[in-house]
Amino acid sequence: QLYTVDAPTDGEDHDNSFRVGGKRITPELLAEALRTLPEEKRNAVMLYYFHDMSDADIAKLYNGDHYAYRRNGDRRTSSLETLKQFLEERANDDETSEW
Repeated sequence: QLYTVDAPTDGEDHDNSFRVGGKRITPELLAEALRTLPEEKRNAVMLYYFHDMSDADIAKLYNGDHYAYRRNGDRRTSSLETLKQFLEERANDDETSEW
């Protein structure tokens, strides 16, 4: 499970999505996008962005290989491009966007 969504308790309809470039990105869509990545790339993204690990620390997890440090940055960069394309294709246009 990549995300949790708490149900509103005050009777209001809370929107947990965020808006980027006129597109509405929901937590569910972001989780779906992450699941499309191969495990190694998904792990690189998750460790870097969600666990605040440095490339050097992540490289240690990949057997401490000298080239792992550089490959991690490459994995993350290509993963972000893949995520961006996935989200651009599937996100809903946000007519209430303030952008």
